[in-house]
Amino acid sequence: MRGTKADRTRENQRFLKALRRTANVTLAAEAAGQTRKTFQKRRARNPDFASQWDAALAYAQAQLAAGAPSPTPEGEAARTGGGEYSVRASRGRAVQVRRAPKGVLTTEGERRFLAHLAATANVRLSAEATGIGWNAIYARRRRSADFARAMEAALAEGYERLELALLDNALRSLDPTGEDLGEWRETVDETDPLTLMTPREALLLLGYRRPEIVEGRPHTGFAVPRIPREQALARLSRELDRVERRLRREKG
Repeated sequence: MRGTKADRTRENQRFLKALRRTANVTLAAEAAGQTRKTFQKRRARNPDFASQWDAALAYAQAQLAAGAPSPTPEGEAARTGGGEYSVRASRGRAVQVRRAPKGVLTTEGERRFLAHLAATANVRLSAEATGIGWNAIYARRRRSADFARAMEAALAEGYERLELALLDNALRSLDPTGEDLGEWRETVDETDPLTLMTPREALLLLGYRRPEIVEGRPHTGFAVPRIPREQALARLSRELDRVERRLRREKG
């Protein structure tokens, strides 16, 4: 049923009100209880309604753009279940409120991932802890400059923490018996995310990330160190001295 003129007027008002909030014609039409096609037909027949439509759309886009839209939906879950609202621009469109597809990393998911990454410097483990594939993390990094910067900072923090934990663990392991780095010693609590890796795996990860974090160049893969014990102890001593100097500089 088409309804009365008064009904159509009320629907148009609800549509325009929703459009001023969302900049999304489809969502505004749903809020008004009609389809997008219905309002497009009314727009074509009514120049005044078309002008109000354009004004509402321009207002919404300006307001949403001024509010620093985020591509990540809100919520307590790490991933969207599908249908959550987020403010974003995509596919060449202006910024608008849109429904997120299923499986998208949420703001909470980003927070969990970055916190875990800052504790381990391990992208795959951090992605698993968040409940999302590591390839999706790298895809997000390519699409979002803000997320790429946050990920870079978390990696640097995780690298430093990993380095200090390994140095401490090496001292506890090698002195005085010279035991191999088989397990974490007292330096790492069993609830620590580092326990998801063995010290040897952490050492390999440190070598893998070193070119990127310390030297500022792309990593070239894992390099397994095979050096005599005396040389390893000498290198360990140099690394400890370097870390101590850095900590003194940071403390001022």
